[in-house]
Amino acid sequence: MFSIILSMKSLHHTMMRRFEKESKDFDATGGQLMVLKFLYDHENGDVYQKDVEKLIDVRGSTATVILQSLTKKGYIKRIPCSNDGRLKKIILCEKAKKVIVEFEQRMANLEKKIEEGLSMQDKETFSLIVDKIKHNIENQEN
Repeated sequence: MFSIILSMKSLHHTMMRRFEKESKDFDATGGQLMVLKFLYDHENGDVYQKDVEKLIDVRGSTATVILQSLTKKGYIKRIPCSNDGRLKKIILCEKAKKVIVEFEQRMANLEKKIEEGLSMQDKETFSLIVDKIKHNIENQEN
């Protein structure tokens, strides 16, 4: 019997394995690279830990561990905010910028591979179905 949940779980695991394989050359996990990519894309704005927590949907303690690891590896700096010492702005280091440029290229190649054999209509249908599933999950009553 077909199960959307099992199909999505299988797809998720397959994608995460590939994502981790693509990230192993960067001394960072796939999740850490996703955080670095987010910081790279938002470099002109102020990014704080709460933004990272939202991005990867984790608790504060998990985000703290990720950010500490990225700091230790020299990918980011955390600078106390001038108007609130409890907040620390996250700054991307040059080392991370170089990694992200190469990582983006690998992700673009992966995206092409994923889309192989899919028509524009296939992609639009897939996107529509994903949006409907997300809507159904988000609007489900407990």
